[in-house]
Amino acid sequence: MKSLLSRLAFVQIGVVVLAVVAAGVGVRQLAYLVIIHGDMMTTDKLPGFLRQTGYWLAGTTVVTSVAAGVLAWLLARQIIRPLLRIQEVAAAVAAGDYSRRLGESARDELGRLARAIDQMTESLSRVEQLRRDLVQNVAHELRTPLTSAQGLLCAMRDGLLPADERNLEQVAEEVARLTRLVEAIHSLSVSDAVPRGGLVRAPLDLSRTVGEVLAGMMPLFEARALAVTADLPPAGPVVLANRDALVQVLVNLLDNAGKYAPEGEWVRVVVDGSGTVAIGNGGPGIQPADLPHIFERFYRADKSRSRETGGAGIGLAIVQNLVDAQEGRVWAESRPGETWLRVRLPLPAAPGC
Repeated sequence: MKSLLSRLAFVQIGVVVLAVVAAGVGVRQLAYLVIIHGDMMTTDKLPGFLRQTGYWLAGTTVVTSVAAGVLAWLLARQIIRPLLRIQEVAAAVAAGDYSRRLGESARDELGRLARAIDQMTESLSRVEQLRRDLVQNVAHELRTPLTSAQGLLCAMRDGLLPADERNLEQVAEEVARLTRLVEAIHSLSVSDAVPRGGLVRAPLDLSRTVGEVLAGMMPLFEARALAVTADLPPAGPVVLANRDALVQVLVNLLDNAGKYAPEGEWVRVVVDGSGTVAIGNGGPGIQPADLPHIFERFYRADKSRSRETGGAGIGLAIVQNLVDAQEGRVWAESRPGETWLRVRLPLPAAPGC
């Protein structure tokens, strides 16, 4: 409020100065009139003296009031003009036009308010674009298995294909793909609704949890002839985590490694004392241009892979949401020949802290 108060103080000082000047002029004029009329002051001259004095006081008051009004108008114009612009842009944003910007560079309160509104509008614009992309991607992902299943069913209905076990199995596979996709989208929406640190957490043995999940994922790795190694310290570490969310994170990361590692390559799981689990796999690696985007929903770094083998690009977005909900951190590292995804979870506070 310093800038606004300084403006008001400026007006107040101006009015005070004008009042002092007017008072000084009035006093001098009054003294002048007294000197002129003093020795000759009679009853018949008193009305004229009072009239001239009144004229001077009225004139001084008018000049002071006009000057104060001009100063107040200038101040009001400085304040109201940006407020009107802010109101106009806010109304446009409320109507769905996120392209409007105030572009205010002033450092006073109104300038900071204008920049905050610009930042809010930019955020809303990004959210709206994400919403549109999400709707478009969901529609595309749902249409693919639906179109395939519908085509098979219509062909069997019209007698173009026999309704045998093989064709019915293909329809069942498309329906299963559709079911998995809907479940993934539901999981994503649920994880989106959980704020950072919003999950109930408790001390958890990270090595033991990783080992249990890894054992359940071994059939996936064996089916692709992947060489799996694990470095899991037998005594911890203990992290502060939500078990269900952590299991979902590990399943998604291990599933990602199993799908994207070429057949016959390797998968390695490492847990260290800092509360970090790293899951790596061999392969060509992720291009540097793709690496910053792999946690975005529906983003697939390998565009050549089909939705059936590569997934819809939702798993890592769920991972990031669930890790954030546990106040952890997830990141990726990649170079030719290997890719690593790492999750670090907070450690319990030391006793007495």
